[in-house]
Amino acid sequence: MVKLSDIQLNLNNDFSFILNEYASLLEKATDEEAVLDKNSIEEQVEHLIELMAIRDVKRLPYDSITAKVIAFNEKADDEELSESFYYLMNEITEVLIVIIDNFEKKEIFAGKTLSSISDKKKYSKSIIAFYKLLEHTKLASLQYKTLYQKTKKEVSDIQSNIDKINNEAKKASSTLEEINKLKTSIYTDFIAILGVFSSFVFVMFGGFSALSSTIESIGRANISMAKVVFISSVLIGFLITVLYSLIYWISLIIGKQLVYKTCECEKRCRNLIHLISKHRFYLFIIGFCLLFAIVSTFLIFKGIY
Repeated sequence: MVKLSDIQLNLNNDFSFILNEYASLLEKATDEEAVLDKNSIEEQVEHLIELMAIRDVKRLPYDSITAKVIAFNEKADDEELSESFYYLMNEITEVLIVIIDNFEKKEIFAGKTLSSISDKKKYSKSIIAFYKLLEHTKLASLQYKTLYQKTKKEVSDIQSNIDKINNEAKKASSTLEEINKLKTSIYTDFIAILGVFSSFVFVMFGGFSALSSTIESIGRANISMAKVVFISSVLIGFLITVLYSLIYWISLIIGKQLVYKTCECEKRCRNLIHLISKHRFYLFIIGFCLLFAIVSTFLIFKGIY
């Protein structure tokens, strides 16, 4: 039965020294030679029991024991060291059995005979306290292996799944962004096609219809061929200018080069050669129209029909 005085003693006691000594005993699991040295293990166990007897320790705090065990297991977290740890636990258990046998049958502890009843009672309580310490160590180690590591693995798996989901979400977002860009591009291309087609229809069916009517009227009025060529050149130049202006305006709206070529100048280009090269197709056609207009004008002034 636990007494209030024992609880008060445990609360007021500092167990850090004993726990550090016990941690050094557990560290033997990391040394292959030390874990096989049964005499050294026995001496250290007897030393711990002696410390408990001197300080009248009936039990050590379970949370402190668990912290020491987890700290050790985190440092020695592989299969080979785990086997070494379990072997050390078995060795300590066997040593404790020998100590208890000598204590019960021969009234001997650590090579010395216990004559007084108070010493027997004191060491008896300390041996029981060490046994509780050993059993809780085994329990804490088992909990670490079965619960802590399992939870750690599950958390790692969950984090891995979250990372995969995040990557898939990023890919989906990237794909959606590409689809939006493609959709926008389709819309702009559609607008460009409609615009170009409308411009073409407007010029071809409207402008050239007017041109043919004008030429037909001129033909009926018995006007010279030079004048017909002059008027036709001017009208064709005007229609080409309107058509080019419409297409150029549409290309500026959708941000694509339809009828012109840009230069590599970073700022606004004012280079005459670049400007001519930019609109070379338009200038080429207008140049022909202008040439025919000049030639026809020359013929008109010379009176050549």
